[in-house]
Amino acid sequence: MSPNYAQRVAALPVLVALALTGCTAEPEAETYVSAPAETPQPTLTPNAVEADTVLVIRALATADNGAQLDLELQVHQSTSWDYAGTATLPAALVDDCAGTLTEDQFATEAWSFTRANLTAIPTGASTAEWPGIPISIEPSANYAMIAGRELLATPATDTSLCLTSKTFAGAGRGAIAVGIPSDAATLTGWSRHPWGFSVEGATLSNCTISATTLGGLFGAGTGWTEAADDATCVTGPATQTSEF
Repeated sequence: MSPNYAQRVAALPVLVALALTGCTAEPEAETYVSAPAETPQPTLTPNAVEADTVLVIRALATADNGAQLDLELQVHQSTSWDYAGTATLPAALVDDCAGTLTEDQFATEAWSFTRANLTAIPTGASTAEWPGIPISIEPSANYAMIAGRELLATPATDTSLCLTSKTFAGAGRGAIAVGIPSDAATLTGWSRHPWGFSVEGATLSNCTISATTLGGLFGAGTGWTEAADDATCVTGPATQTSEF
């Protein structure tokens, strides 16, 4: 858990938004790529809220130079290690963990995988380019193994990519895959971790946190707290347990 979140978390109830009513939606094939993009996409638009969405977090990041980014993190229903529609998620963990994880291990230990997609889009009121200030994504790799792609890809010079927490420092799209052992039967392990944004050197505002009805069925809001201030827009348990 990042220091920002640990310091600012407050015991407030999470708003569960009844944005989706389909409780048995089939998980979507993931919006997740197998290799980093070299540059952000030239035209950026928000992701459509998919039927398997469990949580949406939005915030506005503003730098001192007048640059602004509309941030959105859309978390999707977890899937089991053998779900064909999200096969690139376990494959990404295998790649980024440098051979310390295997597909056989995922099967033996009944892993689940959670996808979250990020967009960071300059606002119409933005008056400058984002100045390279890093914005951190929860959950932290101190508590779970995480693969990142596109804007959230870890630099290739790092030797343990899946043990490196994810940050970004400009406009673009990104995605993470979080792996959780012994969760294939319940698919609720994602809710044991915080989700959202934190930053130092810029300001966050307009923080909104909405769990869907589907998210509530898979653990969203249970024992959760919110931290929403000028440096943090995060929700999740006040205390999380390491997955390794």
